[in-house]
This record gives sequence, structure tokens and C-alpha cells, in this order.
Amino acid sequence: MPQPAYPSARAGAPALTADEDDMVRTDGDLTKLLLPLPKGSKLADDIQGWESLSEYAQSFDRPGDAFRHQLELGFRRAAHTSWRTGDVFVNVELSQYQHAAEDSADSYVSDQLGFAADRGGDPGGSAIPGYPSGRAYAGKKAQHADDGSVFYESQALAYHGDIVVDVFVVSPRPISAQTGIGIIESQLERL
Repeated sequence: MPQPAYPSARAGAPALTADEDDMVRTDGDLTKLLLPLPKGSKLADDIQGWESLSEYAQSFDRPGDAFRHQLELGFRRAAHTSWRTGDVFVNVELSQYQHAAEDSADSYVSDQLGFAADRGGDPGGSAIPGYPSGRAYAGKKAQHADDGSVFYESQALAYHGDIVVDVFVVSPRPISAQTGIGIIESQLERL
């Protein structure tokens, strides 16, 4: 019995090799995809690598709400690294969502853009080349620590497939959006 034949316009694309398939890399050890410590930098804290959902939610202003929201989005896992270069602190966080929740990474980034713009005092932000929904915000607005010192905070967000990349930079001086763009582009290349 002859097999059905499909017009060539309907034929599927050839299967990807393991080197071409991002999912092979991102389904592995997420901590190995984090940026390495830059030259001249020191680890900022002892807690590097994997984060549980409860640890991840603690970084938000309202951890309980963040915890529930992440469950709704299909949170899968998170990993982070942070370092200090002189008096500048950098935190890079990767959060991954369930494959079945295709829009979760995009939804999370969209939700966070307003907070990031307000925090740094940069309402428009700057585009991240190649990532239309990603933005980097300069740290222009002076903030005051409990000890009275002044600091500036910037944030850059983008996603690649089911992984969100969230970069925070804190400095005693204003921070350009380009600083966040440089870091997030390097991290996105690793994904």
C-alpha cells in the first residue's frame, strides 16, 4: 500500500542537531550557563548557583505575592551569580519557566519593565539589540540607604525561549543603560 505523499511546501524543517538546539543546552545545568566572574571582580556573597522558589521570591518587595505569581507563571527553576568590581555590585539571575507555559517568560519581562523603569528613573529605557521585548534602564535616580548613603540602581531584562535574564547593577554613581546592555548581551550569548 503506498504511503501518503505531502507537497514539499508542507514538509517540516529538518531536525536540529544537538549543537543547534538551544533546549539541549538550557535543559542542562543552568548554573553552568551563568556568566563567569569578570577579571578583577570578587564574588559578592556566598550564595551562588541554584535558588529555590522561596529564595527567589525573597528578592521582591512582596515575597508572598511574588511566590504565588511565579507559581501561576509556571516557575521551573532559577540560578544566580553576583560579584563586586570595586564599589559596583552586579547580580545576574536566570529564571526558567515550564516548557508548556510558552508565554510566561515574555509575560514576566513585560510585568517587570515598569518596575525597572521607575526604580532607576529612566522611563523609556534602551532597547537590547536582537531582543524586541527586552529593555535596559539606566540608574539615574538617587536612592538612599538606611545608613544615609546614596546609591543608584539599574536593571536590564530580556528572555531567550523559556529563560528570563535579569541583571541588576548597583553603584554609588549614576549608571548608564549601556552597562546593563553589555552584561545582559554577554549572558544571552551563553544561552
